[in-house]
Amino acid sequence: MAESARAVLTTPQFEHETVTEVLLWRLLNDDRPVAYHAEAPQGGFRPVPASEARRETLALAAALPGLGLQRGDRVAILAATRHEWVRCDMANLLCGLVTVGIYPTCTVEQVGYILEHSQARVLIVQDAAALSRVADAVRGSAVEAVYSMDAGPAVDVGVPV
Repeated sequence: MAESARAVLTTPQFEHETVTEVLLWRLLNDDRPVAYHAEAPQGGFRPVPASEARRETLALAAALPGLGLQRGDRVAILAATRHEWVRCDMANLLCGLVTVGIYPTCTVEQVGYILEHSQARVLIVQDAAALSRVADAVRGSAVEAVYSMDAGPAVDVGVPV
């Protein structure tokens, strides 16, 4: 047996068994001053403190059950790649929810198909413009509530926004 294979076989097991356990452990034990860098509104990138990532991710995870969501329910996210997308996904994982990712480049028909077949109960969009573009698909789906990552004017799609 090769030496590298032997090393892998004798490495002690990590004490956490699930991705969710590892995620929670990392959030609670991250003592780095900066967790990562995210795009800044004025351009470039800004450092995101570990304390901010922890506080916002755990606050979102604490709020999700209050929406009536239960383990296994689907939450769709329609947004470009951004750190809020990751936070929403992490919060979903911590609550046992299933993230349904929807590319912002999908057509209205594709969004409708994804929402219908996933039976997502909640949709998170990046902004009101994204919601406005897919409003018809949302109206014909199982989506009960829509939330925006960005503040902005609400769009009436027949479900609470």
